[in-house]
Amino acid sequence: MTTDGGIVVTGTGGVDVQPDVVHADLGVTVSGPDLSEVLPTAEQGLARIRDGLLARGVDRSDLRTTQTSIWHEDRTTDTGEPAPSRVHVRLGLRAVLRDVGASGGQVHAALADGGPVARIDSLTFGISEPAQAQAQARAAAFADARRRAEQYADLAGRALGAVVAVHEGGSDVVPGMPKARAFAAAASMPVEGGEQTVGASVTVHWDWADGPGA
Repeated sequence: MTTDGGIVVTGTGGVDVQPDVVHADLGVTVSGPDLSEVLPTAEQGLARIRDGLLARGVDRSDLRTTQTSIWHEDRTTDTGEPAPSRVHVRLGLRAVLRDVGASGGQVHAALADGGPVARIDSLTFGISEPAQAQAQARAAAFADARRRAEQYADLAGRALGAVVAVHEGGSDVVPGMPKARAFAAAASMPVEGGEQTVGASVTVHWDWADGPGA
C-alpha cells in the first residue's frame, strides 16, 4: 500500500520448531444413583491417575485440576413412568509432560492406574520456551516486508528511505502435520509431535529516499 509519505507494506514470517512438551487432559467419569458413592469413586480414580503420573517423573507443579462437574439425570421408563435418577461426576486433570518421547508411556500407565473410570480428552503439543522462535519469526517477517517494499519501489521507479513506523501484527503457533500418528489407543500409545510453525507479521512504513512526490 502506498501513501503520500512513502510506502506501507505488511510482511509475514515463520519458523518451524519441534514441540518439546505435551499437554495431556485426563480425567474420570463416574455415574450412579447416589452422590455419596459416586463422588468418592471419582475422587479415588483421579487420585490414582495423579499418583501414577507423579510416580513416573511428572512434577507436581505440572499438574492442574481442570474440570469438576456434577449433574443429575432425571429418567423415565419405556412407559413414561418416573425412574430413579442418576448422578454423573466428571473430574479432570491437566498434566504438562516435558519428555515427548516418554509421554505416551506416562499417559497410558496413568490411565491404567485410574481403572475403568479413567478418560482421556486430548493430547496437544507445545513449546516451553518460544521466545527464540518468535524472535526469528519477527526477523523473517521484517525481511519479507522489506523485500515487498523494495519490489514496489522498483516498480514505481523510486527508492526506499528511512523507516517511519513499525506496527507488529499477531504472532501465533500453528500446529504442523505430525511425522507419524499423533495418538493411538494402544498399549504403546505412540506420540509424535511433528513440527509447529511460530509465525509473526509486521507492517512497516518507509519514506521515499528522494522525498515525497519526487
